[in-house]
Amino acid sequence: MRHNPVHEPQKLAYTVGETADLFGVSLATVWRLIRNGELESLKVGKSRRIARAAIEAYLARQEAAARDARKVAA
Repeated sequence: MRHNPVHEPQKLAYTVGETADLFGVSLATVWRLIRNGELESLKVGKSRRIARAAIEAYLARQEAAARDARKVAA
């Protein structure tokens, strides 16, 4: 079983794997979001981290896009 960061206190930054677990998606999906510039990340040594603020910003953009799509469909 993979580590589940949801049950821990909030951290300032998450690994790609932790972010995938939080989103409920694959590692490949998170890497694609980073590569496409949709999810901001930073390098810490040889590792990649995603700041909690970047995760929150990404989710806010997704929610706004979903709201906009519902308005257009209505």
